[in-house]
Amino acid sequence: MSRIPDYEPSLIPEGSYVFQVAEEPEVRKKTNEETGRVTKRVIFSLQIEGESLTLIQSFFPWTDTYKELAIAFGAPEDDKGKIHMSQVEQFTGLGFRADIVHEKGEGQNRDKTFMRVVNVQPRIIAGPSKTEPEDDDNVPF
Repeated sequence: MSRIPDYEPSLIPEGSYVFQVAEEPEVRKKTNEETGRVTKRVIFSLQIEGESLTLIQSFFPWTDTYKELAIAFGAPEDDKGKIHMSQVEQFTGLGFRADIVHEKGEGQNRDKTFMRVVNVQPRIIAGPSKTEPEDDDNVPF
């Protein structure tokens, strides 16, 4: 008898992308029943510039990627050097650049490939060129 393979979502190709937050993030907490330790993750719905798909991606607060994301969103740093994403008032519409990489799973997930967002950088929006005219007299309309 044939077996239906486990569902594995389509992977976005590896590469650099520009992302925009499509809606306010969701914070999920999970408590380990054995240890009582609470784990928090923040789930973002991200629109990829130039694409019609939305990527749902989790970020864990203790990771470098989360810190990079907070910096890209302009989150303030406290006097101890910690970044606080909770100080960002609104996320929808904020953008950043990052890479998507594929990584093989570990343990019981070693047969699966996972997609991760890494190398988060602030989105740089180009300003006016220095070769543009500085006065309104040279504007053609």
